[in-house]
Order: sequence, then structure tokens, then C-alpha cells
Amino acid sequence: MIEKEYVEVIKNSDELIVGLEGERILRSKDFYSVFMTSDEYEVMDGAKKIGRLDKAFIINIGDNIILGGRLWGIKDIDFDRSKVYVTKAVSGKKPTYTGSPGGIHKKIGEKMMEILCSKKEFHYINDVAMATLNDVRRKYLWNGITADHRCIWVDKNEGIFDTYTGTTITKTLVWMLRYFGVDAKIRDGVGRITILNPDGILSILQKMQEKEWTAEDLLPYVEEKEFFNSKYAAFIDESLHVKMHVGKEVDIEGAVGYLQKYEFKSVDLIL
Repeated sequence: MIEKEYVEVIKNSDELIVGLEGERILRSKDFYSVFMTSDEYEVMDGAKKIGRLDKAFIINIGDNIILGGRLWGIKDIDFDRSKVYVTKAVSGKKPTYTGSPGGIHKKIGEKMMEILCSKKEFHYINDVAMATLNDVRRKYLWNGITADHRCIWVDKNEGIFDTYTGTTITKTLVWMLRYFGVDAKIRDGVGRITILNPDGILSILQKMQEKEWTAEDLLPYVEEKEFFNSKYAAFIDESLHVKMHVGKEVDIEGAVGYLQKYEFKSVDLIL
């Protein structure tokens, strides 16, 4: 911070004062606001700007989004320039809405799985909601899945790993999978992970459970957009930023405990 002139040391003293660059930052209207200013992508159809999309949403190339009342397919994402390039969607793929900035605790994920694996009815939801829930439950009940299982649903060359745990554990699992060469990414805000070519995934999960992990093992597999971001992260040293990321986003103990707790099943959806 001294090198970047955010602060400077008073000569012949150990006292710090605000530096020239620090003064510029302090004069900014955003510095004293409680929350971060929303960070957004510009959404482009060719050279035409058609809207903006909050970066809090988890998006990937190939996803569909609704913008301006139309369905668009994401063709490319330029993270450096904060631009998303789209064309009018022609596939029937559902649009992506999930992926809020807030994470979920592991107990929420566990409760979701418990509900999906039960036949319990809820008096406070209507018939349409109950029918929708029972429809989602069907593949769990048909395949003998219980709340003590976690599944990777395989459809051709893609697997969907329903983690049903906390957000931080899910992120840690993604980086562990990448360590073992798996093409993995978070699919949505409820902790599902997309895995390309999931052959042998059960043996990899076993290796993940057995390995002695350190945070340094995972850092090379964290994409830039996945690093922890805070209001003042841009003003601190990179090593401190890494420590913030590890402290906020990495839970090795929780991830290994998760791998030890559940039985994992790979279920082929193509019969």
C-alpha cells in the first residue's frame, strides 16, 4: 500500500498518513458507501448493446438468458472487458436465473435433499407446487436414492453433480475436481456442479477424500471470476487478497468431511 501511495510513512516516525493515491480514493463517493457498487456485464448482440447483467449471476457460455423480453443464447464472455456476447436463442434450453450473491449454509442443502428423498406433503403449498415437487422427486425415488446419498446424474457426456451442501464446500469441491483434471464448474446457486466427461468420477471422489489437502493445492484452479471480491480488495496486496480468498471461500475440512459422510452414486439417465 505504501508502494502504491495509498498510505505514506511520516519521516523519522512509524506513523502512517493517507498518501496521494489514497486521497483520490477517499474523495470518491463510493468509498464510504456501506455496500459494493453493483458490478455488471454489458450484454452485446454483435456491436449493439442490448442491456446489462449483474455479475452476481452465474453464467456460462451456452446458457440462455431473458433480456428485454427476449430469449438470448450466450456465445462468449469477455471477463476482462466485462462484456457478454449473445445471439437470439434457437434452442429450447431453459433460461438461467439462479446464482445470487448470497451463499447457502450446508444445512439448507441437506434439508433440500431430505425433502427430495421423502414423500412428505406440505399443507402450505398449493397443488401445482406439490405436483412440481413430486415430479422432481421421481428420479430420486425410482433410483433408490436416500438423504445419505449424493448423485451425479449422467446424460451422454455431461454429468450434473447434485452436491446439496453449503456454497463454500461446493466451491472447494469444484477446485478439488479440477486438481484431478476434471472439467467442472458451478452450474447454479443451489450447488449443482456440471462435469464434462464424467467417466471415472466415483474413483476421483475417492481420491479427493484420501488426499491431504492444502489451500495452495487449490489456488491454481481458481478462475479469476471465482476469486473472493470485496469493496476494498483492489487496494490491498495480492498476497493479502489470496489470504482473504482462502479465509472466505475455501473450506477443505468441510469438503473432506462431506466426502466422508455420503455415499456417492453415478446414475445414467440414458437407458
